[in-house]
Amino acid sequence: MSHAARIRLRVFSSSVAASMALIALTCARAPAGEARLPEKANELLRAAWAGALVSLDLKRAEARDATVALPAALEPTLRALHGTGMGGRVEALDSELSRAARLALREVKPWLEDAVTAFVPPTPLPDTEDALTVAFRAAQEAELRTQLTPAAGRVLAESSAQGALDSVRDGAQRLPLRRTVELDLVSVVTERALASFFDALAEQEKSLRQQRETLGGSYGDPPNSGSLPGPEPKGGSR
Repeated sequence: MSHAARIRLRVFSSSVAASMALIALTCARAPAGEARLPEKANELLRAAWAGALVSLDLKRAEARDATVALPAALEPTLRALHGTGMGGRVEALDSELSRAARLALREVKPWLEDAVTAFVPPTPLPDTEDALTVAFRAAQEAELRTQLTPAAGRVLAESSAQGALDSVRDGAQRLPLRRTVELDLVSVVTERALASFFDALAEQEKSLRQQRETLGGSYGDPPNSGSLPGPEPKGGSR
């Protein structure tokens, strides 16, 4: 090999080595968890989703529903019903709507599972305790509403909500000043289901993040972990 060829070979070898060193240095300086963030974040989201649905199971006494008020236009009528001893009718309607919202969420569980599994969290995520919930809600709330609306209709068809609404309407007609009660049950149940789910998801995410910090970086098991509730058989107790 000629002297010139050997020089060119050494220059080429040095260039390759420098390039490899630069790549290694760049990787070494990258934030420790950055490359793994989507996987870890999705793992956390799946755990939070599981805990959220379990926490909203009808059989769990600690389950809490988001407070979604009935339309503001009904507020004077509802106050009048409470003031004349018919508040129980309003409470019965509210209870049926919350129950229907949980059942609607149960019906869309398969879709939710697919959506959570396929979700790719944005990077970088904001440094907040509910960052994943906020990101997932922004990406999927509209489609979840589309899924929940027919589910709410099916659940309401088999519930006592319409009877409870009729009772409220009857009470409104008995007031000294008769009132008319107009209420879209499907819309109310859909919005209540959405709010309950995302509130529960945020609560579970915050709990899991706190647990991870306590355990030194491990996500641990989701709170309230266990078998997830499935759709109730038709004709079953609601």
